Amino acid sequence: MDVLDRIVEQWARTQTRERIVDLARKFRFPAAPVRTLAEVRNDRGMHERGMLEQVIHPEMGEAILPNSPLRIHGTEVPVTTPSPRLGEHCDEVYGEWLGIDPAELQDLREQGVI
Repeated sequence: MDVLDRIVEQWARTQTRERIVDLARKFRFPAAPVRTLAEVRNDRGMHERGMLEQVIHPEMGEAILPNSPLRIHGTEVPVTTPSPRLGEHCDEVYGEWLGIDPAELQDLREQGVI
């Protein structure tokens, strides 16, 4: 198999990506091009199907994020959001989930605990 891999690799180095894809279609062997990040980010079809979404990150600005390609009839499409920032949900976790009152939360902030 190593010999065959070397032969194919040497041949592929002399071809364009488009040529290899054309030959794969013509001779019906499985192959797919490796796309660049820019090609994936700008893939209109992936955006139209909801597999990629443009979101605004509070620190980084515009970002393209993946979304689940699965769509189940009768359910809402999941909303894509940026990852939370460090400490973004402290009030919710400490206050609502753990029942710490706002004054104690403020004390913890001032002490550098959270």
